[in-house]
Amino acid sequence: MITAKYIVFNHDISSKTIGNFDNVKELTNSDEITHPFVVDKKFHDLEYAFILNPNGTLDKITEYKYDQNEFYQKYQIELDTIDRENIGVGFMIKLDEKLNQIVDGQDTLKILDVYQKERLIRVDKPENKGRIVFYQYK
Repeated sequence: MITAKYIVFNHDISSKTIGNFDNVKELTNSDEITHPFVVDKKFHDLEYAFILNPNGTLDKITEYKYDQNEFYQKYQIELDTIDRENIGVGFMIKLDEKLNQIVDGQDTLKILDVYQKERLIRVDKPENKGRIVFYQYK
């Protein structure tokens, strides 16, 4: 069961945005992620967290500190905006029946890596330049 979707900045960007690397810890459980983290020896700083209900629909969304246009210009990242009024419409995330893809709304995404200790799945979403998408599972 998918419990959350995290849009994070890639290691190159995160290694510049995280203030204190000593406070960044590896994930070891399936609690909601609320701070920068390390997976596969790479740092990841959060941009968005989508927490799901047990049926895969949206429960809540958290946006992190990067809402300034100058931040995105500095790191040459396209600003990703959220339609707050319609975000929940059609929002459904689940594993496909063969367990090798994630269905995220209208998108079917290939699973690239599964990090069992951290309970995270990394998917192939190349159009998100500068970002990586992880799904947390239980």
